[in-house]
Amino acid sequence: MSGTVAEREAAYLEHLQRAKALGISLSEYCRRNELQVKEWYQVRRHMVQKGLMTRTQGGGRRNGSRPPAAAFVPVRLTTAPPAAAAAAPCLIRHPSGWMIECASLPAASWLNALVSGVQR
Repeated sequence: MSGTVAEREAAYLEHLQRAKALGISLSEYCRRNELQVKEWYQVRRHMVQKGLMTRTQGGGRRNGSRPPAAAFVPVRLTTAPPAAAAAAPCLIRHPSGWMIECASLPAASWLNALVSGVQR
């Protein structure tokens, strides 16, 4: 593979766009066009490391649709007696399955930050 880093990155995005337009994976696209798929995956890996794209933007399915780390809201965990957990006045359930139980009502600003982080 020759050219500058920027040229290789642009070429990768072009190949990826063509593969998506054909409805095939990048691997299949490379096989059909006699390209070295490892070289293009290496370009993608470097783009991810540089923050130019996420791991899943390249069409990969690894890690599902997990948001970037910056989207998470800090949470402090404390141990509470089992009775308090059973009678938690605030229970937050996400469609993906995670659940947060609070022993008391959290501050509105914390809930707002949580919801904002989940929606990213």
